[in-house]
Amino acid sequence: MVFRGVNARVQGLFDVQLDPMRCPPPSDVLEAIPALTDDDLARMRTAGFDALRLPIDWSAIEPTQGAYDETYLMRVEDVVSRAAAHDVRVLIDFHADGWSKDLGEDGAPLWATVPTPTMLLCGPLTDLTTRRTATLTNYSTFFDDTMPASVALQEAYAAMVAHVAARFADEPDVLGYDLFNEPIPSDAAIERFYARILPSLRAADARHLAFFEPSAVRNLTDRGPIASAPFPDPGGVYAVHLYTLSFSDPMNELATITRARLEPNVMHAVSEAASYQAPLFAGEWGVTPSSPGSSAYVGFMYDLFDGIAASSTVWLWKEESQGGWGFYDVDASGRFTERPAVFTAHTRPWAEVIAGTPMGATYDATTHTYTLTYVGRGDLAPSVLRVPTDPYPSFAVRCDGAVLNATRDPSNARVEVVCAGDGMHVVTLTPS
Repeated sequence: MVFRGVNARVQGLFDVQLDPMRCPPPSDVLEAIPALTDDDLARMRTAGFDALRLPIDWSAIEPTQGAYDETYLMRVEDVVSRAAAHDVRVLIDFHADGWSKDLGEDGAPLWATVPTPTMLLCGPLTDLTTRRTATLTNYSTFFDDTMPASVALQEAYAAMVAHVAARFADEPDVLGYDLFNEPIPSDAAIERFYARILPSLRAADARHLAFFEPSAVRNLTDRGPIASAPFPDPGGVYAVHLYTLSFSDPMNELATITRARLEPNVMHAVSEAASYQAPLFAGEWGVTPSSPGSSAYVGFMYDLFDGIAASSTVWLWKEESQGGWGFYDVDASGRFTERPAVFTAHTRPWAEVIAGTPMGATYDATTHTYTLTYVGRGDLAPSVLRVPTDPYPSFAVRCDGAVLNATRDPSNARVEVVCAGDGMHVVTLTPS
């Protein structure tokens, strides 16, 4: 299976609300986070997305050590349930940006912040880069498992992850758990951290996938570690973030972006995932829509994902700060309007289920011809394409050149394709 989706920070789940006793209004909120409505989920579905990476925060799950906020977790459950009603599966992401809302943007509770900060910050959020830099010591302390206090913090984190996982262990519409968003220490320290928390996760939930990330430094270098051993869990997924030129473009390369410029980052990720013997999932990727060449950038990235049958969730659905990421513009009154060019760039077909071993897929954006090649297995059928109505109000599907009687489910754009049997197969989709 291949998933194609989007990240969405959700009001009431992305924890950036500060203590109004410490930071009087309007400074008690770092940034305004929009709600996720049923209309949003329906629009994700019509845009072709079937996955939602949902950031949640330790600070909201366990605001007081040892006391979990079940009301908060009910709100997470509500999003999972509503997403499922729209045929969208959820990746629960334990998120952190700049360690915590008290020092950076979101993440850990204050009681888990070591060393104890000498000064807490208020909003609004206008200096995220400075805030993130200032929290490097907190990341280092948390991941330094030579210190008993740090080991205790990691064990508390593992207990928190297990508590959340136990709640969703039987939920079929959860893909799994992204164990820590953009960790910052050494690769060896990150691997030891995963090894420490996995037993707690598996004691609570033996079913769902464990998404693991390399160091956030990879976002800047486009290259991560080659592992010396497989990931210590058979349900592991390498959840890399791919941001070539997204944060810095000193040579103005985005204006004339090419697939060749983006391909090395993706292929390095393929090698890294293979070294862990884990599938590849691009948990975050993208570029701001205002960047020159942004539509071409999106198209090339999907071309690359198609070629390696990689799942992905783009950053970000709706955004009110930090450079205007997302599918929507927002005005001074908080009203969102779609960015048509962004939706157009992202709306294209892909193979969600492949009845065999994928050998690659291509999409011609001029003719809207999609071609999937795979080595079929006789015991697997059907494959499933996701075919958006635009640009396919009507379409033809061929299996090895022969026209199939394939129809689209209007509720979710699924098209079942029976092109079965052992051996090489070529499936083509064209407008008609």
